[in-house]
Amino acid sequence: LPADTLQGHRDRFQEQFKKLKSLFYRSSNLQYFKRLIQIPQLPENPPNFLRASALSEHISPVVVIPAESSSPESEHVVETDDLVDTDVPSLPAPSEVKFDDLFGTSAAIDPFNFNSQNGMRKDDKDRLIEQLTREIQALKEELESFRLESGRLCQALRGRVNELEAELAEQSHLRLQAAGESEFLRVELDDLRRAREDTEKEQRSLTEIEKKAQANEQRYTKLKEKYTELVQSHADLLRKNAEVTRQVTVARAAHDEVEAVRREMQEKVKSAQEAADKQERDQVKQLQELQRELVSTQAELDSLKTTMASSQQSSEVLSTQLVALESEKAELVQMLSKVEAELAVQGEELQRVQSSLATERESGVKMAEALQNQLNEKESREQVLESQLVAARWSSLQGAVEEAEKIIQESLAQIDDPAHISCTSSADYLASRCQASLDSMDRLKSARETFLADNTAVLELVRVVTQCGHLVGDTIVQGSATSHMVPVEQAD
Repeated sequence: LPADTLQGHRDRFQEQFKKLKSLFYRSSNLQYFKRLIQIPQLPENPPNFLRASALSEHISPVVVIPAESSSPESEHVVETDDLVDTDVPSLPAPSEVKFDDLFGTSAAIDPFNFNSQNGMRKDDKDRLIEQLTREIQALKEELESFRLESGRLCQALRGRVNELEAELAEQSHLRLQAAGESEFLRVELDDLRRAREDTEKEQRSLTEIEKKAQANEQRYTKLKEKYTELVQSHADLLRKNAEVTRQVTVARAAHDEVEAVRREMQEKVKSAQEAADKQERDQVKQLQELQRELVSTQAELDSLKTTMASSQQSSEVLSTQLVALESEKAELVQMLSKVEAELAVQGEELQRVQSSLATERESGVKMAEALQNQLNEKESREQVLESQLVAARWSSLQGAVEEAEKIIQESLAQIDDPAHISCTSSADYLASRCQASLDSMDRLKSARETFLADNTAVLELVRVVTQCGHLVGDTIVQGSATSHMVPVEQAD
């Protein structure tokens, strides 16, 4: 049902609860009720019906009837009971001695003295016996009702004891369940620690991979530098080859020019020889002139021969240089082809290394990101589990402290319980309980300091808090019981 459906019932119950609590409070101060029954005490606040656990915490009021009664009425009942039981079989024998034995001496003031002048008739005696019999029957019925009421109260108390035992079993089950959960959390925490160690190992392997990648990158840098040097040397060789080619071209041009001069000179020599022969055959007169011309021509021819010889020598030198340049060019071309082949191989290896380095770098980055995500997830999960474990420890400690406080409050409330007045104890036993409580206080202080230093050491503190609550409550109860053994002034 919704919460507002029974709101009227809850309001009427709270009103009746306050009235009943006021009635119990007023009745507890009346002397009549103090001698007959014990007025129950209601809690300060009514149970909260909106919370299911509040119903189990509520203690129903129970009326307690004292087992022994010291009232004058009960004493009178005992005397009349003995009187009736003794007097019924003695009706046929009205002896004065039996009446004296039953009702005391035959004094003048005794209303049951049949030997005095106020002697009673037999019908008065029967009427008195009937009256006493009726009173005894009424008292027996009242006693039977009291017995039935006490039986009902005992049954209710047994039911309450069973409920408390069931609640204690449930608390024990919850405690075992909490211990199991704590053990499970501890195992999971160990797993997380092992996972963290594995993550650290993976981190170290990732560091090694990064170092290897750095070494590969350094190797790539060295290869790149070597490739740059090879390119530079190849450019120098190309420039040198161009220079040699230019020199060979110049040498060939000079050689062609020398060949043209030599052909021209040969043609001139041939024409000169023909002109000389012709002049020698045709004109004898001009022989001297021709001889002079011949001498000059011979001189010029010698110079030309000298020039031709020098040209031939320079041509041979140029040919030798050309052959050397050709061989050097062949060597350079061969070296260039080797260098180009080596550069091609190194370029392929460089591309392969670059591709492998790129793939390794990408895989390393992806692996690092995955490991970092796993590490973050494990750290967050570890923090959640750690917070849950801290909350469980704190709740168990808080429950132990509340239970100890409840025990001490119940012990303090037991001092004001009228049924506790008849309880007594010795001073030596009280001293032993006080010493045990002081020792428990010392252990509690030590356990508290240990807990403040390390909040995981909560088990010892919970144990000591529970033991301290029991010992302090027992000391309070024994102190109140010991105070009943001395006069009122010393008891206070």
